Formats: sequence, C-alpha cells, structure tokens
Amino acid sequence: MSKKEILIKWKTVETITPDFPDGAIFIKEDTSIEFPLAIVAFPLGGHANGTKKQRERAKLIAAAPELLKACQEALKYVCVEEPAYDVLCNAIKKATE
Repeated sequence: MSKKEILIKWKTVETITPDFPDGAIFIKEDTSIEFPLAIVAFPLGGHANGTKKQRERAKLIAAAPELLKACQEALKYVCVEEPAYDVLCNAIKKATE
C-alpha cells in the first residue's frame, strides 16, 4: 500500500438535522463517495466547552483505525520489560474487544 492510499483527507461538516436538533459534527473521507468516519452529536443547549470536546472526540474517533495500526506497529519495536509495552498492549486490547 502506498502512502497516498494510507493517508486519507478528511472533510468536516457541522450540521443540524431532526436526529441531532442541537447539531452534530460529521467527519467524512474527502472523496467522491464521502464515506462517514465519525458522527458525534453536540451537547444539548450548545454549551461552548461541550461543543469543543465533541469536535475533539469526533476527530479522535475518525483517527482510531490509524492509531490502532500505529500501536500495533510500535509494539514490534518495544521490549516486553518496558512500561510502554503494557500501555500498547492495553490500548490494542481496548480497541479490538
């Protein structure tokens, strides 16, 4: 797989629909198909701090597959005795259960 195939541009859309009356953030692949990667509703009442957190969470959800691959790859280079080994194993376990 080439780097061009691995790195996918994202398109972020904020919208209000009947399903999300206070709005939602959609993160999609920026391709002709626009495959949705994350949909996170904004908090009721549109609290500014909650809205900021939801934007951050949507980006984290969209990045999750790439983060899992990075953890799996990093595990190959970490010794079992190192604290990072357990951190990586726990993260991979949480992501795959």
